[in-house]
Amino acid sequence: MAPSRSSSADDRPLARAAALAVSAVVLYWLVEQRGVSFGKVPLLTGLGYLAGAVAGGPRGALWAPALVVTGWGLGNDAQGWESLSGVGLPESAAHMVGMGLGILALGVLARYGIETTLWGVGLSVLLSGVLFIGQRGEGYQLLNEATGYSLLLLVYAAAEVVGVAVRRR
Repeated sequence: MAPSRSSSADDRPLARAAALAVSAVVLYWLVEQRGVSFGKVPLLTGLGYLAGAVAGGPRGALWAPALVVTGWGLGNDAQGWESLSGVGLPESAAHMVGMGLGILALGVLARYGIETTLWGVGLSVLLSGVLFIGQRGEGYQLLNEATGYSLLLLVYAAAEVVGVAVRRR
C-alpha cells in the first residue's frame, strides 16, 4: 500500500503556479478591465509574487521577488512618500526606498524561517530596474500595459509546472 500524501515537494511548485496564475488574471482584470491605475502594477505584481511565496512555503523561491517587487510597488506611490517626507521625492528615490523596505522585511522574515538568497534579492532588484527602464524605452509597449506583467506571472507559473513534469519523468 502506498503511503498517503497530504503534501510533497512537488505540491509546492504547483501551489506556487496556481497562485501566480490567479494573480496574473486578477492583475489583468483590475488594471485592463476595471481601470485601476497602471501605477499600481508593480504593487499588484509584487502581491502576486507574495501569494506564490506563501503558497510555496518558507523554503519557496518567490520570497525575494515578492518583497522586493512589493516594495517597488509601495515606492511607486510617490504621492504617499511625498506626504510622509514633506518634500517632493524623485520617483527613482521612492522606488529605492520601497525596495529597501522589502529587503529589510526579508531580513526580518529570515529570522522566522523564511529562506532566501542574496542571488534572489540581487536578481529581483536587477530585473525590476530593467523593467522600469524598459517602460521608458521606445518599442516596449508591452511593459506599459498590465498584460505584460500578467504574462510574466504566467510564464513563471508555466515554468513551475514544466519543472514538476520534468522532475516526475
